[in-house]
Amino acid sequence: MSIINKPDYKIFANDAKTGEIETFPDILRGWGVTTDRTAGKPPMEWFNAIGKRSDEWMMYLSQRGISEWDVSVDYPQYAVVQHAGKFYTAKRQTRGQQPDKSQNEWILFVDAIGIAKSVTDSLNEININANSRLEKSKNGADIIDKQAFVKNLGLAETVELAKNALSKSQNGADIPDKTLFATNTGALIANNA
Repeated sequence: MSIINKPDYKIFANDAKTGEIETFPDILRGWGVTTDRTAGKPPMEWFNAIGKRSDEWMMYLSQRGISEWDVSVDYPQYAVVQHAGKFYTAKRQTRGQQPDKSQNEWILFVDAIGIAKSVTDSLNEININANSRLEKSKNGADIIDKQAFVKNLGLAETVELAKNALSKSQNGADIPDKTLFATNTGALIANNA
């Protein structure tokens, strides 16, 4: 189904004369126009037009959910409209004040219901939480219980292996059994070293 364009905002029979029946060809006058045009008997086409107009409005609202702002509409306080891809709430009764250019008349809907404040509060809480965590620049110096930290990472065995490792600065001088080491690595020992 195609997207329906926004109908005008004229109210059916808004200006009907006393005693007149509502009409369609002159929306503001109502059915009274039939006395001038059709001897008081409206044709079937006018009824079809009224039904079509009503259905178009229902489809328009169904598709959009919230109607688009229009310069000709009186909006009561707290009315919600969409304009230029954003939703706005009327701060007071207003007419003709474009939402994105009239902060005295309109407020963004998310601000009106407090979403922006709750998001800001959540972000502030996240920052406070992050600030109480470890700083990368301290390279672990701010870890309070380092032994528990090593254990929680599953590195206790690695630490023990490192304690028993050979020192590079000794160039092998700290190897306890050089013959066994040479045999295990397939190296040759020169001059009974």
